[in-house]
Amino acid sequence: MMSNKTLGALIHADRKLSELAGQAQQLMRLDAAWRRLLPDALAEASQAVCINGDALVVFAANSAVASRLRFMEATLLPRLTEAGYPARVLRIRVAAPLAPRQRENRLKIGETGLAALSAAAETLPDDGLRRALAKFVRHQKARES
Repeated sequence: MMSNKTLGALIHADRKLSELAGQAQQLMRLDAAWRRLLPDALAEASQAVCINGDALVVFAANSAVASRLRFMEATLLPRLTEAGYPARVLRIRVAAPLAPRQRENRLKIGETGLAALSAAAETLPDDGLRRALAKFVRHQKARES
């Protein structure tokens, strides 16, 4: 039987889940405050992760972003303290790049296009080019099967 309780009620009913939800909200507020201090490009390429002792830990998308943030540290930390997040040191970690997704080749030549290429191959004066185009058409037809 399905319960009518909301997700929030379920989270708050469990002490551990409630604590975790509160911590997650605090970290999201910290990151939002961090992003408000930065130009858009740097805000998109970095993330405030936590305050560990007196250090603000930030993940940067690459070394160029990390370098720019280090350059801005002296102005960013006082402003972050004013926003309610006191930190004396900025610890920037360059995030490991995600592996690029394998792209699947979804481009397909339709029947009309293959027929036109086949007809064009027959009219070519160069024998090598004619054979190459005919082979390409056969390959494309075999791929679709």
